[in-house]
Amino acid sequence: MRLSGLQEGAWQTPPDPEEAEVSVFGPGEGESLVVHLGDGEWMIVDSCKDLDTGHAVAIDYLTAIGVDIGSKVSVIVATHWHDDHIKGLAEIVKMAEAATFFCPAALKTQDFLYLVQAYGRRTMMSLPSTAEFEQILETMALRRSKRQAPNVQTVVAHTIVWRNGALKRVEALSPSQTAVQRGLVEIASLVAAIGPKAKLTSRSANENSIVLLSVVEGARALLGGDLQEEETPVAGWSEILSSPQRCPERANLFKAAHHGADNADHPAIWSDLLLPEASVGVTSYAGGVRPRPESADINRIVGQAGEAYLTSAPVAPRSARREPSAERLLRHRAHRVEELERRMGHIRFRRIISSDETARWSVELFGGAKVLATVPDVPTRPRKARRGAR
Repeated sequence: MRLSGLQEGAWQTPPDPEEAEVSVFGPGEGESLVVHLGDGEWMIVDSCKDLDTGHAVAIDYLTAIGVDIGSKVSVIVATHWHDDHIKGLAEIVKMAEAATFFCPAALKTQDFLYLVQAYGRRTMMSLPSTAEFEQILETMALRRSKRQAPNVQTVVAHTIVWRNGALKRVEALSPSQTAVQRGLVEIASLVAAIGPKAKLTSRSANENSIVLLSVVEGARALLGGDLQEEETPVAGWSEILSSPQRCPERANLFKAAHHGADNADHPAIWSDLLLPEASVGVTSYAGGVRPRPESADINRIVGQAGEAYLTSAPVAPRSARREPSAERLLRHRAHRVEELERRMGHIRFRRIISSDETARWSVELFGGAKVLATVPDVPTRPRKARRGAR
């Protein structure tokens, strides 16, 4: 990530051992979270690549602040298998030898493993996520051959992915058992469709995405993944909110789900899962039919949050086709266009670990990150959908 000299010095400053941190990264299409759980122990949630370095941004960042990734990263979570949340994850798993890798329960079935094997090497026919999972499986197989514990765990709602005493834990709030079962049905249908010209695409809403609640004493972060609201009590945010096993703690920090989209929101998230005036981090998404967050999304989030921040500005959708000469010029300078449209941003939240749940998180913004403020509600111009559209 390109930084000025002043920013670079601040960026390379590690947290104190008794300081919690949630770093939110986003290049405009993708996201990754790096979480300090205290005492030098770290968790990585999802992955995206830095366009400047070509590496998983979590690796670049932890290396820059002096963290030994091999021994200090305890938890790696793939919230779901969409491309924008998994790029570079295999690189992280390979380096973090002491970490346990967590993924939704549907992704460790024989059918899903068969999909990975069937499509993993057919690079023209697969999603990048397939290749990432294949590399992760190869890493785990290599560790098994060396008699090292492969450390792969599946997640359903209420799985504890990390604990340190009575006051520190990371708990999964989703996916529900019903969502997992529907995910298994979808994977089975993809297996049935395998053929020489078949393309592997995920058709479902993000109901199998993992939502995490990180509780480090009073430093509490709700990490929303890409979970969408299904308007059914057995899946999505409604299932979390109606569950009799729902966590009693309310968070003071929220990584908004699904890039702040309205289809991943529920009014009770703000009243029942978050404290008043909670801080919010949002990652943008410029790869689909319409960029996220839209102006209406931004206004809704700003109206609910105490403070809200965005990793990078969403790119406006394309309008009419450009003149041929302009198209040729843009293709010639494609790397410059990519740099302008997808600049990596980093929102860094930190606060002292204490029992005070009302203590504010300090915020630092790097790269393309900015404060989220209300904007005029301008309708998005429709355009032709493409694979991976949101």
